[in-house]
Amino acid sequence: MNLYFNIAIHVLTFLLKHAGEQFTSEALAELICVNPVQLRNVMRELVAAGYVSSKKGKAGGYAVSESLGGLPLSELFDLFRQTPLDVRVITGRPDSHCEIARNIGDYLAELDAEEHELLKQFYATRTLQDVLASIEAKEQMNETV
Repeated sequence: MNLYFNIAIHVLTFLLKHAGEQFTSEALAELICVNPVQLRNVMRELVAAGYVSSKKGKAGGYAVSESLGGLPLSELFDLFRQTPLDVRVITGRPDSHCEIARNIGDYLAELDAEEHELLKQFYATRTLQDVLASIEAKEQMNETV
């Protein structure tokens, strides 16, 4: 998991519960307990992917339709997959004099790809509606106690 994937699940679940309503990025950031810049980065991707509509202006904000409830989490997992850009996460170098260092990167990249596919299969069995239903059931249990 990574932060943007978590923010995406959180914001989409919230917007799904409030389908038909619009929320500003500032309001969503406060409700989701994240920095507004982080939220806007996630929302930019969600809008570009067509999961969220965005309306600019004084009466603007972000919204989703109820039909988004069937969205499998695997699609969000793929959308927010972190690929190392500046951060070195695989050790070794192809030009090393060490046999292990020359080849470990390819092996670790294969493991990463396999891990990603397994997680994608895991998330494919869960939807945003499942997240919302689970949260609402938990809240209902808390209210009856």
